[in-house]
Amino acid sequence: MNLTYPKPARPSFFVAAVLTALAVCLGARSADAQQAFSFAASSEEMLLAYPDDMMVQKIVEWQSPLVRAINQSRPFLQVTNSTGGSVMPANIETFTITIGDTAFNFGDAVLGDFAVLGDTSTDGVIIESVTPLNNGDAIQVKFGNGGLAPGEVARFQVDIDHDDPGAGGFVYPDFRSVFYDVVEEGSPTSTADNSQITAVFVEGADTLDLSTTLPDQTVPVGSIGSSVIVNSFFSYGTEVPLDNFEIPPVEIPEPATMVLSVLGLLGCISGFTRRRLS
Repeated sequence: MNLTYPKPARPSFFVAAVLTALAVCLGARSADAQQAFSFAASSEEMLLAYPDDMMVQKIVEWQSPLVRAINQSRPFLQVTNSTGGSVMPANIETFTITIGDTAFNFGDAVLGDFAVLGDTSTDGVIIESVTPLNNGDAIQVKFGNGGLAPGEVARFQVDIDHDDPGAGGFVYPDFRSVFYDVVEEGSPTSTADNSQITAVFVEGADTLDLSTTLPDQTVPVGSIGSSVIVNSFFSYGTEVPLDNFEIPPVEIPEPATMVLSVLGLLGCISGFTRRRLS
């Protein structure tokens, strides 16, 4: 009895197919992984717009204790579309932030809305609407003019209020203790009561949600109560420096996209070998 075996695939063709499949799969992964956004917060819009300007820093350092406390309860948030290098870059349509510490909420009585665009946002950036969620425990900001395009920056102010003003505590809740916690180096940290931020990217009919939880801010040992004043007034005439709170750009997690790429690559190789053996 004669047995006929299929001819083995030629190594050169097989290698070429694998490299082609790898290029296609990793190319798609690279394009997806470029969608990203950055977030920062400060009691002062000018510090966000000009973080390296020493004159701006000196001006805010000499604010009165009352002005500083009020501003820290009405912080400016900065959202940047950090997308770069993608074949089809997407715009950020909405940005959502939760309150973090649920003993507080986002209010609209002082500012007239739950989020008010600042004066230093990228030209053409507008806020189309702001929607309070979960009784003010979160807000969703929708950007107009097609959304926040790659490279564009939106800076807007929010107001933090007590759920129960009569419950005690500092009258002007500091965003650094509401959105996250300020802890000294070596102390335990927890994000259980920290804010979550989400940006929704839109490109045609496709959407992509990117989310992260704000980390705690770590400061040097002994600085809380001296150079870092949270939920209290400092002595008048004391220079208390201010730093912006920033996190690294939020993008598609690499491990997840790598798994998808590997599965796609295996599928491509499997299909190729089946065709060669048939």
